[in-house]
Amino acid sequence: MACHTWYTKDTMGEKDSTQFYTVKDAAIISGLAPKTWYEGAAGTASVLRIRFGRSIRLLRSDVDRFIKERINDAEAARARDDSR
Repeated sequence: MACHTWYTKDTMGEKDSTQFYTVKDAAIISGLAPKTWYEGAAGTASVLRIRFGRSIRLLRSDVDRFIKERINDAEAARARDDSR
């Protein structure tokens, strides 16, 4: 699994890097099907999709945030269940 990095120059001439996952990479690390990521189902619609020709890339920071939010939700649910 590789994270793809694109470099652009901002208005001040400095390099700015943006990292992306492929849909396949996001599916592997999240455990969700690629189709889920393509369709924006199961809450994945909040992740920015960028099309490069026929390829779709997902902003790495959005994918990582999505996964962390799901982990936090699961931990909160477990804590609620344990307190009963």
